[in-house]
Amino acid sequence: MQHPAAVKKCGLALERSIRRLGEGGNIPVLFACQDASSLWHVTQHRPAGMTFPDLNAMVLKNEEADIRVNQGAFRYHDKKQKECVRKRAPSIRAKTLRLGQVGDIGALVLYQNPSTGAWHLSVHCPAGMSLPDLNALVEPRRAKEIELPIRAKL
Repeated sequence: MQHPAAVKKCGLALERSIRRLGEGGNIPVLFACQDASSLWHVTQHRPAGMTFPDLNAMVLKNEEADIRVNQGAFRYHDKKQKECVRKRAPSIRAKTLRLGQVGDIGALVLYQNPSTGAWHLSVHCPAGMSLPDLNALVEPRRAKEIELPIRAKL
């Protein structure tokens, strides 16, 4: 296991990347990870009128989700938004898995592809541990978004 401060620093950097992905791509995105004391931290971006699917069922079905979730609210995405998701999402998925493996903690990322509407999920759960009720993790935060400061580009 890596030093807890290093894991926390990587987690904070990933939270900023998650926020940029959600805002830049105008898509719903969720990131959750454990800290050294086994508390779960959740960061999400959810455009108005959009929701997350049943997360517990999605994990059990091994990344299959109901594509009809958000179908009514699914909006037009311009080329720049789709490009943002195409470039950032695979990197964020890999970093989430690496954070979980190196830190030996639970970590997951979930987002909706703006081109197809399909949901993509990456989860790392250490041996001997189980994921908590993911719907309960998201529920208290649905009304209030977590705001993270973004540094200005130089």
